[in-house]
Amino acid sequence: MNQSDFNEFYPQLAQKGVTLAETRTKLTRKVGGEMTPDPILPDGSNCYWFDSYKKRNPFDTYQDYLERLNEGLNGGF
Repeated sequence: MNQSDFNEFYPQLAQKGVTLAETRTKLTRKVGGEMTPDPILPDGSNCYWFDSYKKRNPFDTYQDYLERLNEGLNGGF
């Protein structure tokens, strides 16, 4: 999205003087109640949702979690 798209789709923000750059924030992940910067580590150790999943499925790896999540998003649950 560029500034002209921003002005077209969010005219109220543009009228208030808000720029596209001001609306962008760094992605973060919640880990144990604290926000951490992206990206998620390869083993999933800093992924809040994987941590919750791991409590129910203690022998699954992060790759197992991603595969199961992908299946669920594609209607496979």
